[in-house]
Amino acid sequence: MVSYGGSRCFSRRLLSLLLKGHTFILTGATNAGVGKETARELAIRGATVILGAKNLDRCHQARHQIITSTNFQNREIECVPLDLKSLSSIRKFVQNLPKDLPVDALVNAAETIKKDSREETVDGLEKQMGVSHFGHFLLTNLVVEKFNTIPGLRIVNIAFPSSKEASINFDDLNSEKDYNPSRVYRQAKLATLLTTLEASKRFGHGVTVNAVYPGQCNTEIYRHVSGNQSFIVKILMQPLFMFLFKSPERAAQTVLYAALNKDLEGVTGKYVADCMVKELPIRETEAAQSKRLWEVSREIVEGV
Repeated sequence: MVSYGGSRCFSRRLLSLLLKGHTFILTGATNAGVGKETARELAIRGATVILGAKNLDRCHQARHQIITSTNFQNREIECVPLDLKSLSSIRKFVQNLPKDLPVDALVNAAETIKKDSREETVDGLEKQMGVSHFGHFLLTNLVVEKFNTIPGLRIVNIAFPSSKEASINFDDLNSEKDYNPSRVYRQAKLATLLTTLEASKRFGHGVTVNAVYPGQCNTEIYRHVSGNQSFIVKILMQPLFMFLFKSPERAAQTVLYAALNKDLEGVTGKYVADCMVKELPIRETEAAQSKRLWEVSREIVEGV
């Protein structure tokens, strides 16, 4: 595992860390945001970057932009089909990765936007949980199973603080009896934290898994808050978002810190925010549910 030492949230101008010969797998990197900026920063440092993407046209556009940002010095950016709404697509994605690929880290950055009406994945799972939780759960387990002999393999889960209203509804995990978009969104975010905790107990061979909060990013807030606003209102709100919230470039620094910093070698089951390592922001009663959620999730993804 390559390592980087220095200040906490290191500047993108500190490009002395060379990653040639190192590989990173990312989800959620084809849209403008933290995932794409993380991919770009890794590429600038010479890394091989594998972008798992459903929309390959959009992925190839992102690939071209990333390569351009390296002044065409690094073309080792690959677009590989991956639909997190399809468990079979996830299995195929990992099966197609070469066994001897020198994977340093898997960055799970994809997420879905909460909808007023319930939607399902191709496997019949509620969409938010299907992508944010079950999709990444299966992807992570398959990647670890295939590459766990690589020293220092890191799993980086993009996460958000758990609200007091968040809970795991084991009686209706798929929201078939009752669907509330905000509740399901909070459930999916809590599931990421609980999965991070449980994975840190189960993964061996030096594999580490941590949850990373990149901070409120203006593109993320703009998408969720202003989605139903008029064009004029969006234009008026945009300067406010740019002033109050982080740019994708700034937000990506914490993700890079978690994926690269030598101080995190062997650190697992933690929460990284503003390039500082903290305890996972979950209550004791929630932490006690991590094992149950893991077992139920395994049964669901294996049964499809």
